[in-house]
Amino acid sequence: MLSEAQDKYFGVFSIHCPWVLMGAPTLLTSADSNETYTFGTDTDSVNLVPLSVVVYAKKDGRPLRPGTYWDSAADYVWEGDKIRFARGKTKAFSDGPYARFITPPDDIAALVEPTLKPKRARVLLVYHAVALWATRGGIRDPQPFFDLEERAWVGRPEIGDYGLLGQLKMQNPFQGVEAFGAQGMGILEGVDDGSSYSPEG
Repeated sequence: MLSEAQDKYFGVFSIHCPWVLMGAPTLLTSADSNETYTFGTDTDSVNLVPLSVVVYAKKDGRPLRPGTYWDSAADYVWEGDKIRFARGKTKAFSDGPYARFITPPDDIAALVEPTLKPKRARVLLVYHAVALWATRGGIRDPQPFFDLEERAWVGRPEIGDYGLLGQLKMQNPFQGVEAFGAQGMGILEGVDDGSSYSPEG
């Protein structure tokens, strides 16, 4: 049940505050002549399907722009366990591509600690797991545990307490793409190179 709770909160964090769980830049590799690139494998040697992704042409480059397969202006298309290039193109990189992403967590076990960050957030796993336990058999009331979980996560806004969610969302409000506006950058600035924006039929 703790593993189920951690899976839930990795997904929730990836929506609301992905930077908290992002890993270091990782070199992506291709096994099909640069048509697609993958994110590596998990402990079962299965291709990783990250929960949130930012891709760069090189380790110290700017973010590439994702899009749909038909969009020739897109730098890449994200397909779960891989990235592909629009309209069947291939692309080789001199030093890349690299990606930062959230790796789905391993199951919690006797020798496998939770990996949800920050550590103080792990109380959410306890509350959620106990609430799940209380639902089994239909003879216990899980609501008190769900209430504890909710209060830890979103606090009590009516008294100015926005819980862990508020703390994490506001701890670095000008990170990543959100910072472009604060820096006075134009809408197309911050793209790795201008080649993606040339008109094509």
